[in-house]
Formats: sequence, structure tokens, C-alpha cells
Amino acid sequence: MKHEHFQEINSTQDYLLERNPRDEYLVSCDTQTDGRGRYGRKWENTEGSLCFSFTLRAGAVMTHAPLEVAVLINQYFENRLRVKWPNDLFDKSLKKCGGILIDTKGSTLTVGVGLNLSASSDYGHILEEAEFKNIEKKHLAGKIYQYILDNRLHGDKVIELWERYCIHMNQEVTIDETKGNFIGLGPEGEAMLNVQGDHTKSFFTGSLSFKA
Repeated sequence: MKHEHFQEINSTQDYLLERNPRDEYLVSCDTQTDGRGRYGRKWENTEGSLCFSFTLRAGAVMTHAPLEVAVLINQYFENRLRVKWPNDLFDKSLKKCGGILIDTKGSTLTVGVGLNLSASSDYGHILEEAEFKNIEKKHLAGKIYQYILDNRLHGDKVIELWERYCIHMNQEVTIDETKGNFIGLGPEGEAMLNVQGDHTKSFFTGSLSFKA
């Protein structure tokens, strides 16, 4: 595994995409100045955040990738987190504390991760203040990536574990403009809503919202 760490970088994701490596490769930083999320949204960097990107070989179902990564990050942090479809992480106080971005080139995925490690006024957090004081970002990014490589999930196991940690399972949600009861994931990781009590609708993309 190759690991590059920067004190400051525009975007770990863009840096890794430019290099387009095929082997295991991790890019992490202390500060990211131009991070991005889904749909080109800006990812806000704070002193207490950890941003890193890495390569990952696609599994049999490529659309499982953000779900698998979310589950494995949660497991690394001893199940402190909850997941939101399709690519968000929340803490147990129901505040967003992380997100995952996937870019695809052939069978190699470039995975970008942003995590809020310490408490801030606007976002949730993963670590307590005493834990955060002892963190070296380069070291933590390397440990998370190695954990993901060593514990890959496949098929039904991805779906089973993701649903177990889902923050809005069996709750009313809205995906884009459609309201319904979130009843789980389909075989490709699509969101399944029960709409109007007797109709199931599938969503492969979209933005999900719910009342915490």
C-alpha cells in the first residue's frame, strides 16, 4: 500500500484521480481546502475533520461500494455511527458526521471520505475530546484504510449490515419529492420505499431526507 500525506491539499480525491493508480493507494491530509461531495457540493473542512481518498477494487455489485465502506468505517469505530442512504454517516445524537464519495474508472474505485472527528457547533462527531487530542490524522487514515482492505464485505452481507445500522429504517422519508416508508435496500443497494401503503418504489439515485 502506498500512502501520501499532505499538511494541506486542494482535494485528496482530485489528486488521486489525476494519478489513476491501479494498486492500493491512500492520500490523506491535515487540511483540505477544496473538498467536494455528491453533486459537486462543497465539503466543509474543520480542524477536527479527517479527509482522505483511496483506491478500492470493485466488488461483484459495484453499487454496493458506498454502503460497504460506510459499514466498515462504522465497524472500525466500534459501531458508534449510523448510516443514511446512500452515503452519509451520522453519530448517535443524529447529527451528520461524515460522507463518502465514489468515482469509478473501470474496475477500480476512487473512494473519498470526510469524517468529523471532534465536536463542532454545526456537525456531529465521532470521537470524544480526550480521544481526539491523541489522534495523528495520517496514522488514523492508514489504519482505517487497512481495516477496509482486510475486512471486505460481499453480497447479502453488505445489505444485512447496512440495514442494521440504518438511521431511518422503517421511518417516513423523502427521496427527492417522493414520500414513503423506508423498508430497506434492494439487491443492488437501491432504496426501497413503501408508497401510499401498497406500492413499493425503488430509487437508485437521489437525495434522502428524514425527520431526526
